[in-house]
Amino acid sequence: MNKCFLLFLVFIVSINTAISRELKITSHPFPPWQFEAADGSVQGINVDVLKKIAQKLSIDISFDNQVWARAWITTKGGGGDALISVSRKEPREPFVWFPPLGTDLWLSRYVFFTNKQNLRKFSGTYQDIIDNNLSVCIVNGYSYHKSFWHAFPYKKPLFIDEKGLESIDTTKYIPDRRDYNPLIFSTTEPELCFNLLSKNRIDVLISDESIGLYSIKQLVDGKKFMLKAGDIVSYPATLFAKGYPIAFAKNSNYPQIEQVGKKIWQELLAMQASGEYQTIVDRWLK
Repeated sequence: MNKCFLLFLVFIVSINTAISRELKITSHPFPPWQFEAADGSVQGINVDVLKKIAQKLSIDISFDNQVWARAWITTKGGGGDALISVSRKEPREPFVWFPPLGTDLWLSRYVFFTNKQNLRKFSGTYQDIIDNNLSVCIVNGYSYHKSFWHAFPYKKPLFIDEKGLESIDTTKYIPDRRDYNPLIFSTTEPELCFNLLSKNRIDVLISDESIGLYSIKQLVDGKKFMLKAGDIVSYPATLFAKGYPIAFAKNSNYPQIEQVGKKIWQELLAMQASGEYQTIVDRWLK
């Protein structure tokens, strides 16, 4: 009896220890929504929102910033418990729980950015970019939108993914696929695309508008900008819009991770309804 009681106490202690550990949230560079600051900390709008939610739920959280491709690998393997700013895509569903539609950390509006001289020459539609053979910078692993992949299909008619599954659809996004269209130039993070554009190494890049404007400001303030301020501009036409939620890793060993995720999603909706969310956004964007 004493032995059984002792085993029971050990079990209870181990459970309590597991529950008390930090919820590890993996981040990737999407400034000003989330980014690694000069001191190594992860900051941004989403970080402030999630810290407020964690405080309300009495959950300890930590953030780890990685480039997108590595952040996704970390999440797939359960090395992180959650991933912020990950858009809903069918190939990702075996690895993460997504919230219901409409439950997003932020809504994004994607546009093409270019130099002023190109803005005068080209309209900024997919077809115009293709017809004029312009190079387009993207970030490895970003899903963008089905319209983008239809406009810029992959090279190979046959692709075999890491599970050995075959795909003959060159217009369907696959997270780990890198045989990009000849017009595509890829990098590991958005700022690198803006650096290339500032040096006239590429013709256009595709980005969320708020991220793009923030990235340009950082390049100017950090004296990394190779052209005059304002020489990089966005096309007025919106290519597509999409929501970016926080998703939770199915391979995480965090106790009751799915239920914890649902509580965080509920608190997020409550903050958005009360106006508390917008107050945080305005502190960064106004």
